Amino acid sequence: MISGISLTSSTELLIRSLATVVAMLAPTTAWEAFLGHYRSGFALKAQYAPLASAALLTVAGVAALISPSQWGTALQIVGGLGILSGLIGAGYHHYYGIVEKPGGYHWLLHHLMYHAPPFAPLSHVALGALLMLTGSLVQGSPPIFGIAMRQWIVYLCAITLAGTVAQSLILHYRGAFNNLLMYLPATFPLLASVALIWYGLSPAPFTETFTVTCLWVTFLIGFVGVGMHIRGVDRQMGGFYIGWANLWQGPPITAPLFFSGFSAAALAVIRWG
Repeated sequence: MISGISLTSSTELLIRSLATVVAMLAPTTAWEAFLGHYRSGFALKAQYAPLASAALLTVAGVAALISPSQWGTALQIVGGLGILSGLIGAGYHHYYGIVEKPGGYHWLLHHLMYHAPPFAPLSHVALGALLMLTGSLVQGSPPIFGIAMRQWIVYLCAITLAGTVAQSLILHYRGAFNNLLMYLPATFPLLASVALIWYGLSPAPFTETFTVTCLWVTFLIGFVGVGMHIRGVDRQMGGFYIGWANLWQGPPITAPLFFSGFSAAALAVIRWG
């Protein structure tokens, strides 16, 4: 822990907002990782890693929310651990979900749809990076490669939204897009990702208005997705009467919250950055 640093009110609000996003999303990643790894019987000890990583991210997010002018170095350390955990997890998912499977890359689309989700561990990379950048804001770190921390957060949100879109479309393709709402990730969330890059490169009143509009719609789409995923679990045979089993087989209930969370983070940067 470092001694308190004097922050402007807007910077403090931004730090609290980003910390809230991390503190709320990290437990959802732990929940989804637990379901997926429990289903496979925790065959590898490394499958417990995302649970520990998510716990650290959550605690760090709560600490920054309570004391936004402190913990800068600690946030960066925990963020780095989150990034490392996510990258290792992505490597495991790639190897055991694609390379080791029959057919390997020749059956790439099949493995992407039915085996370890390739982008799921990268959620910890995104949250870890967001926490690291939050720690940099606390410390008042100088720009990196001439790019301010707030701009890095904008780009991070854009990349995270694009990755979430990609993962959702893979799984919605597996579900044959049997509901028109399953096309939603390809609409405003994808537009929001592109708009954030545009805004980061060329901030102007029009680009800001367009980006904010896309982000607010994307924020709402995340909650619509949660509702639809709950419906998807309930539509499994037995519904919530055998909820534990259907939680394994149905759509990940909390996954769409990444649309809402990183939209909120980007909106906070635009509002208080």
